Amino acid sequence: MDILILFKNLFFENIIWQTIWLIAFIVWVIAFLHKKDKYLYMWLMIAQFFWIIHFFLMWLYVWAFVNIIWFIRSFIALKYKHIKEFIPIFILIYIFIGFLSYNNIFDILPLLAWFFGTLAFLYFSWIKWRFVLLICSFLWLNYNIIWNSIWWIITEIFMIIAGLISIYRLIKYKKN
Repeated sequence: MDILILFKNLFFENIIWQTIWLIAFIVWVIAFLHKKDKYLYMWLMIAQFFWIIHFFLMWLYVWAFVNIIWFIRSFIALKYKHIKEFIPIFILIYIFIGFLSYNNIFDILPLLAWFFGTLAFLYFSWIKWRFVLLICSFLWLNYNIIWNSIWWIITEIFMIIAGLISIYRLIKYKKN
């Protein structure tokens, strides 16, 4: 019962940004239900749009900016899959953001996740894409555990589960 009270208190801390987070989270999970990368990217862009709003309302402008970059990265991946020329641009942007927001050694985890995510989006596809994103989810999970970010721990656990289900479905689909 204490856990329900904790979740209730956390959710109602600010109902507007928590609701927007929940919408983004649901859309993110829906994205991974798709077998085709095209639809996955489109749903991810919708989720990223909601996360931009979520972080903006929380006054976390760096994270809102990161999600703007992710939105752009998803759009580029959707339109120009396997364009390696964009990879160094995104890596430089992430290094710059990482430099500006660096607090301690654990802040390298998001930087690594951004690096692998960029490779996943702009270089890999299908099952390899999802395997690389699993690496990203584990990096984010560790980062969120370190910072005691309950909602993002929940998000990454669901992302890992959705990623594993997605990989299983693609392998099963490939065999049929």
